[in-house]
Amino acid sequence: MEQKFEDFLTKCIIPASSSKTLEHTHTWFSLQNSFPRKLCVKDEDELILLRQTTFDYISQNPDFTHYVTGPNSVTEKAKNIFRFFVDLDWHSQDLSNTSQSQLFSDVKEIVSIFDKFMKSVTQGKSSRMFVAMRSIYKVHLHFPDIIVNAKTSNRVCTMFKEQLANDHQHLFKYFEKGLITGKPQGIDTSVYKTGLRMLFMHKGSMLKKKSSVIQNISSDNVRQVYQLVDPHTFDWLIPNIQHLIDTSIIAPNNVSTNLTFDEKENTPNLTKYIKTKFNITKINQNELSKSIDKIENNDKLTNTSVSDFAKSFVFEKWGIVLEHNPKIDFKFKSLTWDTRNQQCCPFTKKSHVSNNVFVIMNKTNIQLRCYDQDCLPKKHSVRSKFLIAWKNIPEQIKKEYNAVFVVSGNSSTSDSGPNLSTEDQVAIVRTQAMTAYGEDHPNIDWDLSQTKYDDMNGWRLPFSSKFCPKCNEEHDSPQAYIQCNRQGLLTIACRQTDTMLPPVRIPDNVANNLFVTIVNNYNGQPEIREPRDFGNPDAFPISIVNNDKELALLCFDSLDGSTSSVADFLRHMIKGKYLWLDHQWYHYNGTRWKPHPGPHVFVSKDVAKIYANLQDFYSTDNQIKWLQNLVNDMKNLPKRKAYIEELEIILESEEDIPILNHKNHLIPFNNGTFDTEKMIFRDHHFEDYISNVIPYDLPAETNIETRQQIDKFFMSIIPNESVRKFLLTFLAIHLEGKNRHQMAVIMTGTGSNGKGVLKTLMKETFAFFHDEPSASLLTNERPSDESPCANLVRLQSKRSVFMSEPEQSKKINGAFLKFLTGADTVTARNLNSPNYVEYVPMFTPTLLCNGIPKIDGGSEDVNGIWRRLKIIDFPVQFSAVGPFDELRQPIDDSLGTKVKSWAPEFMLMLIEIFSQYCENRNALLIPEEVNRQVEIEKRENNPLLRFLEETLEPMENAVLHVHRLNEHFEAWYRQNYKGPLPSHFSSRFLKTRLLAANGMYKISDVQKKSKNCQMADGSVCRNPNTSLLGWKVKDELVNGS
Repeated sequence: MEQKFEDFLTKCIIPASSSKTLEHTHTWFSLQNSFPRKLCVKDEDELILLRQTTFDYISQNPDFTHYVTGPNSVTEKAKNIFRFFVDLDWHSQDLSNTSQSQLFSDVKEIVSIFDKFMKSVTQGKSSRMFVAMRSIYKVHLHFPDIIVNAKTSNRVCTMFKEQLANDHQHLFKYFEKGLITGKPQGIDTSVYKTGLRMLFMHKGSMLKKKSSVIQNISSDNVRQVYQLVDPHTFDWLIPNIQHLIDTSIIAPNNVSTNLTFDEKENTPNLTKYIKTKFNITKINQNELSKSIDKIENNDKLTNTSVSDFAKSFVFEKWGIVLEHNPKIDFKFKSLTWDTRNQQCCPFTKKSHVSNNVFVIMNKTNIQLRCYDQDCLPKKHSVRSKFLIAWKNIPEQIKKEYNAVFVVSGNSSTSDSGPNLSTEDQVAIVRTQAMTAYGEDHPNIDWDLSQTKYDDMNGWRLPFSSKFCPKCNEEHDSPQAYIQCNRQGLLTIACRQTDTMLPPVRIPDNVANNLFVTIVNNYNGQPEIREPRDFGNPDAFPISIVNNDKELALLCFDSLDGSTSSVADFLRHMIKGKYLWLDHQWYHYNGTRWKPHPGPHVFVSKDVAKIYANLQDFYSTDNQIKWLQNLVNDMKNLPKRKAYIEELEIILESEEDIPILNHKNHLIPFNNGTFDTEKMIFRDHHFEDYISNVIPYDLPAETNIETRQQIDKFFMSIIPNESVRKFLLTFLAIHLEGKNRHQMAVIMTGTGSNGKGVLKTLMKETFAFFHDEPSASLLTNERPSDESPCANLVRLQSKRSVFMSEPEQSKKINGAFLKFLTGADTVTARNLNSPNYVEYVPMFTPTLLCNGIPKIDGGSEDVNGIWRRLKIIDFPVQFSAVGPFDELRQPIDDSLGTKVKSWAPEFMLMLIEIFSQYCENRNALLIPEEVNRQVEIEKRENNPLLRFLEETLEPMENAVLHVHRLNEHFEAWYRQNYKGPLPSHFSSRFLKTRLLAANGMYKISDVQKKSKNCQMADGSVCRNPNTSLLGWKVKDELVNGS
């Protein structure tokens, strides 16, 4: 993987002959004894490939955070504009007098203040901040939604320092010159000229004469790369390919800065603010201004039964009340209903501060969604819930839904909004301007002949008078104009002074009507959109999609250009190729599902090709135009991203979402998959949903020589034939993927007896399906469902689980052992992850130890634990020196190497044994030797059983008071265990244990007197008491006492 990564970077090196023609996008510092190399990552597809190879490399190198020799040393070059970021950087010498805990607390506070500061500067537009760290004094902050240049970035940093000086003086010391180095510290602004190191990248070879200063503040003093952390707790996040996307400083193509400042003051120029993050617009039909009343069928939504159907259905299914009138999104053909007083989130079952729950309907389905901050994908695994598929919606409702989007004078469904004329739209702008500024400037008038529109600045309506409301004076010629941009910000500006009045925001529904119908070739004339009319779906060329009728119909529906219909077409196109699970894309490579950046390349090439080929089947200019637009949409990253985001939402809302590695009857190999239910070996299927395979070919026939070596090994470690057969059968039923017999196995014996070699053989044989968690999994308390437990999460799809000997004096948690082996559902989550996994264990817990640990609860539990436990003794010791006998054999030093080549043959051997096990109806015969070992441990763990065996003897008609028995037990316990009797042992406890002892002991139904029960002074106990019948204390013990 390292070579693949290095080869990719080498291909991107800019040769000297092309230094003037190829753009310098990245710099690579990892070539040893060489100057940094300039790289050119040409386009979006290569950028996706760079991220994928980076992620593949670090996934295969778990220690990538701690060394500086790998090829992962790449920086992104800062271009003229970039996504805003901040490099918080301090010199360790200047922090030598600051405690680590204080520094940690202060840096967290600085990061939190910077986040609030950015939200203030951008008036809430900076909704996302990502924090990357190398150590506590090496921190990067990323704001991917803010596009800036170097000048604006420096201004933001200066303003932040000023705010700290004014409001947070205790933190400003971190941004003054260092007391020891004398250098500026806090924020490194030089990176706005050079660029920033990518996530997961180390500093590399920079040919410095002096070595870098060793970190001496953070306890993690060898971390060399930046990695994302939780912005609140600073806990390290598990690396994800999305992290590379979120922290990239490269701005999308064809996007300009969206945050600038006036030259004279630190006021953000919001008229130039354009959000780069795709956002669905919404239009409320009932709140449109009177200028929109010309639209035909304007009352369809208030009178239609669509809203009644949605309200009734959602209330019946979820008990949630919807507002009656939905918002209409003409561009994406969807209806959105707000919920009424729904602070309680249906996903988290908790209350949010505000109501962000809503229902959306499109031509794919009806969904319930919540976009509160707490329900974002990074905090919860679910943000939308599928309610009902489009195909299941009544036909009458579908017709009335489609009627909502019928445009005046056009029988086809438009992909745009209401077909307003230019005069209508100008009238809306004038109305909004008069509402905002008319009270202060009642004589506003416009020169409508000079009205302009463009995608960047929106509408611009020049004044016809010389008076300028902004300057509050007359100019020599008309200089003022009203401007309303696509974000709904409206202001009065002056050309001569290049200044403006504070902008005001117009209602979203009005803004959407102003801009949703605008096309790039706007010419100032009344706008009449050409319909997307592709005729009858029956005439669609089905051969274009390999004669798949269902796919052909979806492709035809997608020609309307709406996001939902195109996304639905993509959903069927990616089937068997791409998978969206837990906010991660996977790609099927013919063998297994691998993490992937997503279907961007597939959509831009394969899907775009379908729309391009359709141009050969349609003839009108209008049809060709729309097909070309769809091809361009597939190739244009922002538009393609919009379709894929909608696709992700659709996939998340499906009812039957697959789970990777969840089919316990499948064992995948390089050359195929073995099905333990059908007992067949077959080719890989994408429906298997396997993300890992055992990395060798399952052999078609037995290798006699290797099989003989394996047989000899097992005969040497387990001489007893019945025990050996049980051991091999036990290992074979690991293939079943379930603990059918509810067992836990302990393999014991003195050191050098083959247990470790057997564990190595199982590891090589089961590969990904084998794991070796810490024995603390069995000795610690059972973790609560809310607490993180990485040990349990990683065992989700394991079949072979071997644990080494626990710490001395640590007891096995008997209750948790019963839970793990009882076919109960395990619920667990990883550290720093909000996502839970649920599974029924596929493994049988196996403990390897020289001395068998005590079992907590083993003394009270007569049957529950012990019937599950199976103990296999490894009696043979292997040594390099004699003398040798049956239980002491010469050691084979080459055995550790041999077993690694045995894996394929041993797997074939296990499959044969498993086949015999299935033929015997899953019967598992437990040898007497195994049961005997269990009884010995049961007796060691239960002093009461041992006491009864050593102290009592049967006697006909004997009556033994339990309180007398308890006295004997207390004396016996002190003598044998050198300590006082545990507090829970009492006469009541003895009675309970005796009753539970499989009917061996009989307790009288009524209290009886006993002439054999003597008091301390020798007199007979005169009071009747609870008694044990038919047993007495041995005479020698009575006399001895």
